[in-house]
Amino acid sequence: RSSSPKNSSRSDYSCSSASRINHATKTQASDDDDDILNEYINTAASAITDLLSGHLSPSQPADQKEKFIFTCQMPDSYDTNQNWAITNGIKDYMSAYTLYKWYKRVAPDMADASELEIIRSDINHRINQRRKPVRRPVLPLNF
Repeated sequence: RSSSPKNSSRSDYSCSSASRINHATKTQASDDDDDILNEYINTAASAITDLLSGHLSPSQPADQKEKFIFTCQMPDSYDTNQNWAITNGIKDYMSAYTLYKWYKRVAPDMADASELEIIRSDINHRINQRRKPVRRPVLPLNF
């Protein structure tokens, strides 16, 4: 007997569905994990603070529970069109970092930190965007 394509795809779907349910069960957090997740979120915020350190306002609050506010003092030539992308990049980084640390704890085979460096690099690039290109002096290579 030969199996029809419909039956074959249906069984593939069932297997995939069972796999997704197993994955969700394995990686699900509970209320008992709040302290751990909050620690991961605060560590992500510290990493963002380090990234923004050259631009943070001196009155930056140190520890926040419900939301994080990063107030930056940018040079006059800074391209304010980058604000939205930087804000979203910060949110993306904090989410990706928290997920990375959580996966590293509950499902190490799923933990992938490569996205973190891409997001950090993008934020850093956007912070350095200017309305007009700025010529920086060329430093000697000192060979």
